[in-house]
Amino acid sequence: MPLAPDETPTQWYAGPSARPSSSVAAISLRLRDTTRAGGAPEDQTVKGFPSGQPSDASRRDQQMLWVDGVGGYLVTLAEQLVIGQPGVGSSDGPDLPILADLSRRHARLARTGGRYVLTPYGPANLNGKKLDGPAVVEDGAVIELGSVALRLRRPHALSASAILTIESGHRSVPAADAILLMAESCVLGPKPHSHIRCPDWRDEAILFRGPGGLVCRSSGALVVDGRPADGAVPVSPGHRIEGQDFALSVEPVQEA
Repeated sequence: MPLAPDETPTQWYAGPSARPSSSVAAISLRLRDTTRAGGAPEDQTVKGFPSGQPSDASRRDQQMLWVDGVGGYLVTLAEQLVIGQPGVGSSDGPDLPILADLSRRHARLARTGGRYVLTPYGPANLNGKKLDGPAVVEDGAVIELGSVALRLRRPHALSASAILTIESGHRSVPAADAILLMAESCVLGPKPHSHIRCPDWRDEAILFRGPGGLVCRSSGALVVDGRPADGAVPVSPGHRIEGQDFALSVEPVQEA
């Protein structure tokens, strides 16, 4: 069942018995999880500089997504992500631990109103400019936290989901090729607008939020643990999902 122009992916999910769409490309062009704000303001600094607060997110809001032949991606479902140095035995640690000379809670990246806002709690630059308070992070921007450099990409014009990559060679915990900041949906496939680029794929797959977690949909038939499935299928730990030319699975993230 294809998306109507005013529907979000969670509205049309009808469980494993839903009929597959004839074109995932048509689905991806109708993604409407969050409408982007109409252009970035010239002054990207957001007034106010709140002190560091414990994150509402927890590691249970995260999963590792493994895509065969492509890589491993840390998927975070929370609307904010605290970045910092990993620690042991504390409940107020970062949501994205990075092995680097950072404070325990160095900065917070939050999705709000269809845009991403970085709030620094330690030294931080955005596109080479020192930050004294919260600032909007646009597509392609480089965030510098001490010696750590991260780049944020929003490849799909109709999706608020973003990809965060570590450009400086540092390693996240768990180690991942990139961090997927998941709004309502994301695209995996060979095209430039894909959040996760899969150059050898012929078609696209869509991951979106369903009633009980992540759901996968593709234009072709899907197989779960070796058994054919109809329509969209839940993506849950311990199960392997295969499509025409792809395979993926997820696993929970343990506390750092």
